[in-house]
Amino acid sequence: MVSLKPLVEQHGVKLGLFSDDIIRALGKASREVMAEIAETDPLTRKVHDSFTAFRDQAAEYSRWMTGPSLQQRLTGLDA
Repeated sequence: MVSLKPLVEQHGVKLGLFSDDIIRALGKASREVMAEIAETDPLTRKVHDSFTAFRDQAAEYSRWMTGPSLQQRLTGLDA
């Protein structure tokens, strides 16, 4: 926040998020590129598969724990 506040208040930086459509398109493109790279050799395929399995597990955890926990923290701070 120390560096964010001057950017917004003194330099007029506007904060925002990308739309869900843009995030989905970026995710799709990323998965396509990673899958293409994974086909270059057996070791890269093994690393890709391991990473993908971990990412999917982490995403499920985040869906139920990290995201909601952060939202509740913000709700408490806004009270």
